[in-house]
Amino acid sequence: MPKRSADSQNAPAALQTRSSRWSVSVQDGTSEAARGIEAGAQEVVAGAEVAAEAGDSLETILEAVSRTAGSVSQISLSAEQLASSTDRVTAQANDVNDSMESISAMLEETSAASEESSASTDQLSRQMSDLAISAEELNALARELRTGVRAFQLDGSGSARIVYSIPERSNLHTPEASNGDAGPTAVEAPAEF
Repeated sequence: MPKRSADSQNAPAALQTRSSRWSVSVQDGTSEAARGIEAGAQEVVAGAEVAAEAGDSLETILEAVSRTAGSVSQISLSAEQLASSTDRVTAQANDVNDSMESISAMLEETSAASEESSASTDQLSRQMSDLAISAEELNALARELRTGVRAFQLDGSGSARIVYSIPERSNLHTPEASNGDAGPTAVEAPAEF
């Protein structure tokens, strides 16, 4: 057998050392890979939990959005009802305004009629006053006419005579007045026609 060199004799030991290092290295790598897998699995679990929480949060958000949409719908309906009520109130306000304008116009007409009535009343009052004065004048004329008619008398023969009445305390001197007679004196004068 030939003689081997020291290196060739030590080769199996070196191989064994290398193999053992490699084996340790593989074991370390496997352990490390196992730890990485385990860490990844934990991360997957944590991610799944985060995803579940996110799903729960999304459900909460969707419920809130649904409630908000319902509230918005109710607000929109209320706004439409308010707009309708506002339109009715505006229409009623316009009716009241129209009524107020009609009343104002009627008041103006009534005021004008009242002024005309007042002017007519004033005119009627003046006319009544004028009529009263005219009635007094007519009454005085009637008294004068009665006095004048009394002075004109017809005798039984158809001839007329005028009798003038002389008032008491006359400044005229007639024979009857001088004899102390206090009554009116009649003076006859022939009337010729």
